[in-house]
Amino acid sequence: MDDNHFDHHPATTKHEHDIDVDENLLAKLPQGSKLKSAKGAGESNWNLTGHVIFETQEGKEEEYFLKIATGTPGKAMFAGEFASMTALHSSIPKHIPRPLSWGAFATGDRYFQLYTFHHFVKGRRPSISSLASVAASLHSAPSSLSPTGKFGFEMTTYNGNLPQDNTWTETWEEFYNNGMRRMMDLDAKARGESKELKGLEGDFFEKVVPRLLRPLENTKKGRSIKPVLLHGDLWVGNASVEEKEGANEEGNCMLFDSSAFYGHNEYDLSPMYLLRNDWGRECLEAYHRIIPKSEPVEDWESRIELYALYVMYFLFSTSNHLGTTKRKAMEVDNYERLETDFVATFVTSIQSYEELKGLPASNDEEVTTQTEVYTVFPKWEKVYIVSLITLAAWFSTLSSFIYYPVITFVARDLHTTVANVNLTVTAYMVISGIAPALIGDLADQAGRRLTYVITLVVYFCANVGIAVQDSFVALLLLRMLQSAGIAGTFSIAYGVLVDISTPAERGSYVSALSFGRPAILSATVALLLRPFIDYRSRK
Repeated sequence: MDDNHFDHHPATTKHEHDIDVDENLLAKLPQGSKLKSAKGAGESNWNLTGHVIFETQEGKEEEYFLKIATGTPGKAMFAGEFASMTALHSSIPKHIPRPLSWGAFATGDRYFQLYTFHHFVKGRRPSISSLASVAASLHSAPSSLSPTGKFGFEMTTYNGNLPQDNTWTETWEEFYNNGMRRMMDLDAKARGESKELKGLEGDFFEKVVPRLLRPLENTKKGRSIKPVLLHGDLWVGNASVEEKEGANEEGNCMLFDSSAFYGHNEYDLSPMYLLRNDWGRECLEAYHRIIPKSEPVEDWESRIELYALYVMYFLFSTSNHLGTTKRKAMEVDNYERLETDFVATFVTSIQSYEELKGLPASNDEEVTTQTEVYTVFPKWEKVYIVSLITLAAWFSTLSSFIYYPVITFVARDLHTTVANVNLTVTAYMVISGIAPALIGDLADQAGRRLTYVITLVVYFCANVGIAVQDSFVALLLLRMLQSAGIAGTFSIAYGVLVDISTPAERGSYVSALSFGRPAILSATVALLLRPFIDYRSRK
């Protein structure tokens, strides 16, 4: 490993002096315990760390690790960190210090956390295999699955001193975008807005992010991401080796300083990509020998670079040793590399982008822009289509009861009884209960347009037959054929509505379609036509 691989992190502060504690912290020690010492220990960027030694009521010496922060930000940071460490400890207890308590001191607007104390080997970091193995154990533990099935976390957690947007989301893409926008906003407020970066944001969120993250959740290809618990700040500075005789190196690997959330497992080790050396690459390779890379595998390196860009924002936003000009120049360089190589949008429209010719595109059909176009039909065409399918569906109800007002005349002309003619109505209704299921499936398999042609031709032929027949048996059979032809138009129509309208506008179209359902319309039409034509539609 490069000896200077820690140089891009803010300088830490050593804590060696005595720490003042009060009754609130002492109350968190086991009952009857006697405090022996509380001194600064270790190094930290954002808070004071200490070593608490006390004697239990039974005379046994115990040790706790203490963290102290001040002010409202400190309180929020500790609430998030304690929740993070508690969640991680439940998944991999051997590799996480046990969270004991957190709370406020009695005075001074100070807050504390207490953990079990572990003696680390000074200057030694975990091996590649041990760090990769512990990360894989965390991501594959059953208790690490998101309790909501969504991406996010129960509260805000802090990456360093920066609050992460952990709002629950349905998709990983949405969660990543929320977090990245938060980091950009915090950076702009702290250091001033960069015109170069601002100019790149549109393409970044509308093209690059969808191009790289949306294929991960392409349901048509059977892909999905299970949100798992992530450490959230997993770099080598937040891992160490515990002094423990008789244990192998993997068992001694301990993780701390978590800013957890439930997300894509590949994100967690993306800080290793920033090392740009053999150690970082070997760590990622060791991890993926345990947990395979997500599909599409060919996008893996680009995804890791995308995730690392989020980490880079955190580093640059919290580091003081890099000048603003150098920082922004590095960020712009990474943005431009991503946008030059991976700005391809959804496949169906890529040819319309002259500037994208020759660039690699995803093979996924579902890679679209953030503002996905649901249909190519404009509003007026959708209204026209809904009008046509409503008219077609209306004939289904129209045909069911249309000759009720003239049923006696039908019985007279066919030399049969009214009861027999009523059977033709019953037969129509029976077939109309069966046909939609068959017609709907045919429409899904063969296409809605072809199915409409078939059903309407059958319906037309049945109507012609009914008009010219002169026997009860013929009427009965033709009424059944008529029903088979037209009864499925409602099921086809609902399929068309799903095809051309978004859920937000679908309700209004369904209302229009339902206009064709009232049975009273068919009887009303028959009564209106009766003075002018007979039941055969003749004068």
